[in-house]
Amino acid sequence: MSYEDFDKLKDMYTQLIELVCYAKETDSEDEKIDYFLKMFQIVRACLKFSPYTHFYTQVLIDIIVKTYNTKVFRSDLLFKSQIGVFIKETKYSPNDFFSELEEDEYTTQILLMKWVQEIDKISAKKHNEYMKFFETIRDLLIENFIEKKADLKERLELISKYSNNSLVRNLSVPEKLFLYETKRVFDIHYLNTKPAHALLIVGALFLKMINFQDIIL
Repeated sequence: MSYEDFDKLKDMYTQLIELVCYAKETDSEDEKIDYFLKMFQIVRACLKFSPYTHFYTQVLIDIIVKTYNTKVFRSDLLFKSQIGVFIKETKYSPNDFFSELEEDEYTTQILLMKWVQEIDKISAKKHNEYMKFFETIRDLLIENFIEKKADLKERLELISKYSNNSLVRNLSVPEKLFLYETKRVFDIHYLNTKPAHALLIVGALFLKMINFQDIIL
């Protein structure tokens, strides 16, 4: 996977940012729903690029939507995520109140509810401030993705070594990675105890369609 490939991911994330911003700023309910469906098309394109983008895409969407809804730069979500990306710009430092706030379960229903939540009219100045923040988040996520790509092979080898559950052993390598990274467990029955995240559902479908080489190359 070359840096040119990551330029493609950056382009997709740029499209995603613009789409979610349009969805939050429009007054049309029909447009909000239309953009919601188009969002999943970009998510699928990112997953086709690599299933591992799921974690970054979910955080990016979450930050954009909740920044609009709360009027706060929600960089705290970088810390709450399993990705753990740090942001250097002090003006984007996590808000103490939201850092302590427990987040809702990330389900399709809750995502849609937050997606269509009404907000105050956004000025051109505020729009530009938000865009600059989201682009900063985009670049941080992609930079972290590039760094973590190097340890994927070792991570997968560890998963194969310590997966003792027979059901897990019969999964494909991408499916093992998906299960481990999303739930930190090797027991597939655990997935039945909690609702799957909205984007995880999309990811699960695509993991079966993408071969292992797409993850580590």
